[in-house]
Order: sequence, then structure tokens, then C-alpha cells
Amino acid sequence: MSETDGADARSKWIAHLEAAQREGLTLAAYSRAHGIVFEPDEWRAAFILNRKAPPSAAPRLNEVVRLVAMLGGFLARKGDGEPGVKTIWQGLQRVMDFAAGIRYAREIGHEWLVCNGMP
Repeated sequence: MSETDGADARSKWIAHLEAAQREGLTLAAYSRAHGIVFEPDEWRAAFILNRKAPPSAAPRLNEVVRLVAMLGGFLARKGDGEPGVKTIWQGLQRVMDFAAGIRYAREIGHEWLVCNGMP
């Protein structure tokens, strides 16, 4: 995946977030209506970056969105409500970059990482 692919993916998600806001829907409701999902590498990245073990099966969309938003500064306190576009966007940038790194590591193979002294 190139840098432009990551930027395209981020742009796609921002467009979805803005559309959900215009329609007055939560991202989860908008996603159900339009069939939007995170790729496995993306939701795994959200868990790993939040220092949580990724589940074996795909998690609920709302859980992933909140994890992404937390990477963007959302505090997820009891009375905070749903995360906004800005915190999701900022967290999504980190998730997309990390997911690209996961894919790249998979492409070059784990052996290269081990041979060059990386854990």
C-alpha cells in the first residue's frame, strides 16, 4: 500500500463521517445502512495501538470507532457521548499508517525482521 492509498482510505472515512453527521446518524447507524466496515488489519491496528489484545472475531463497529477516536484524543468518559469527526479523523490517521505497516511487514516476511535484529 502506498502513501496515496492510505490518504485515499482516510478521505473515504472522512466522507462517511461527514455524511453520517449530515444525516443526523451515528457512524454505526450510517455504516449499517451503507455497508461500511473496517478491514481486519485496520481494526486489529486500533486494538494494538490502544494496548489491547485483538479479538479473534471481528468486533462491533462502535467498539472499533471508539478505539480509533481514543487514538485521536477522545477520552471515552461516562458522560462524553459519542466521539466527533475530529478525534475519529486524527485516530484514523494513526490506524491507517499502522495497518499499512502490518501489511508491509507481512509482504517482506517476518524472517527479514528477525534476521536484522528486530524483535
